[in-house]
Parts: sequence; structure tokens; C-alpha cells
Amino acid sequence: MTTCPDFSLLRQRLWDHRFEYPERGMDAVRRLVDEQGWTLNDAREAVEEYRKFCFLAVVCPHSVTPSHSVDVVWHTHLLYTHDYWEVFCPRVLGRSLHHGPGNGPEEDTHFHQQYALTLAAYHEHFGAPPVKWWPNDLVPAATNEQWAWAPLHQVWVVRKPLWVQRLLRFWRRNP
Repeated sequence: MTTCPDFSLLRQRLWDHRFEYPERGMDAVRRLVDEQGWTLNDAREAVEEYRKFCFLAVVCPHSVTPSHSVDVVWHTHLLYTHDYWEVFCPRVLGRSLHHGPGNGPEEDTHFHQQYALTLAAYHEHFGAPPVKWWPNDLVPAATNEQWAWAPLHQVWVVRKPLWVQRLLRFWRRNP
């Protein structure tokens, strides 16, 4: 019989780590609300899913891939460099957790396989992943043409007229 390592201390450290320190200039949750247009409750739920992703990143023998929403939380946390690199990684995770961006469509199959392994590991450790935060299929890697980060509290997002979309598609196909 093999013994399963006890990860209770890692779990405790992860759930004790705060992402809301407005008095210290760090409030990742409010930033998610402002930039993603999420409710405060949704932002807090997303942070909980990020904690679970970080847990899997430490305990799984394979690389793990976050969902798009969890990746958004990870990117937001990375902005708070002092907390991420000097507190979270060494004291909470006990190791560095680097974010490796994909190299486009040629890696999609690899990331889909890795994402499937991540969902299986999530199920093993936490039960069924909530589809709201962990869709059954990985959203394709975003390109700069498809996605852009914008502070939603400062800008309006308006769909381009159909004729402009068609013109842009034509120019992309016929440079």
C-alpha cells in the first residue's frame, strides 16, 4: 500500500493567504471587479479557484493549465510582484510558480491535453470542478486580434459594424 503525502499544510497556507490588503496597497479582488466587470462575490470565487489551481501546480507530477478565468486571476496576482515572488511562492507554495505563455495554435493540442489532466486532478482533489470557472474544454489561446485587456470601469466596448469586420478579414487574408 502506498501512502499519499499529506498536503494539509499547503492547503492551510493557501487558504490563509490574503488577496485583499487595501491598507497595504494590494487588493487583487477589487482589481478583478474593476477590470473584469465581475461582482465582488464572483471575484472572490475566482480567487478560490486560483488557490486550487496553485495547489494542483504544486502537488501534481505533471504541468497544469488554468482555465481562462483562473489565468486572469493569476495575471492579476503577478502584478503584485512583491507579494507573488517574495511571499506567496516561497512561503505559501514553497517553490516558484512561473507563468509560461503559449506560443499560439501549434501548442493548442498540448494545452488541451494538459487542461484535461488538470481537470482530472481537480476532480481527484476537490471534486467536480465548477463549469463556471472550469469549462469542460479549454478556450482557445487568445491572440492580440481577439482579446485585449481594458479597464472596464473606464471604457466602453462597442462592437465594430459588420462592414468593418468584413473589411478587416479581407485585409488579413490579402495583405
